[in-house]
Amino acid sequence: MKQRKIKFRAWNIATKTMVDLKKITPFLLNKDIGGLYIPESDEIYIMQYTGLKDKNGKELYESDYINIFDSDGRNYGKGPITFVKGGFQCYDMPLQDIYYENCKFEVIGNVFENPELLKQ
Repeated sequence: MKQRKIKFRAWNIATKTMVDLKKITPFLLNKDIGGLYIPESDEIYIMQYTGLKDKNGKELYESDYINIFDSDGRNYGKGPITFVKGGFQCYDMPLQDIYYENCKFEVIGNVFENPELLKQ
């Protein structure tokens, strides 16, 4: 079984920009602390990589808003990726299950940079 690469990105609430976590804690990434140290802060919202990519090769992260296409290319729907009960999902369906049904994803934005998506 292929293991998922553990990666994160963060939304800087104050500056309203997406930040690479390596830029937030570069000094901690170079130390042997048994894993990635992520600082707790009210100024950043941390999102985890799902291990999946969309049909264009773009990585899917928690809080990304995606279109889902069935195996025939028809639009199945769209919604945000959330992390619930230890797994990623969209439409209350596990993202891995949707993926294994040969559906394709397309990132159309994220809930931070594109808040209008939440209104849809």
